[in-house]
Amino acid sequence: MSVDALLFALDKRGALAELRRVLRPEGRLVFTSWDYHRQPQGRPPQVDDHRPHLQTARFDVLAYEETEDWHRRMFETTDALLDHVEELAVEAAADVEEMRTRLKEMRATLDAISRRVLVVASAR
Repeated sequence: MSVDALLFALDKRGALAELRRVLRPEGRLVFTSWDYHRQPQGRPPQVDDHRPHLQTARFDVLAYEETEDWHRRMFETTDALLDHVEELAVEAAADVEEMRTRLKEMRATLDAISRRVLVVASAR
């Protein structure tokens, strides 16, 4: 199981191949991730659809579902983080302006995302 981690992999195909390698035949892979309609600035390479990569890695895709209302929730969460950036910076012992910049980058990345997906795949 993986929650929103695959987006950080520089090589999605390689990451999925490794996940397939460690799963026994008919083992299940369940993850959430993001499909992108364009490459966001300053982020690892992204894909527009994980299914072809899953099939190449010898997975059968059992479910590929868009997470309900993800766009609104992500914008609201990011906006709330920005509204409280000073408090967050103190709690994290981080520089306020650096944290603000990173949160703004994260918010800008949302414009490159086409959907957040829940994926269930079975190893062949």
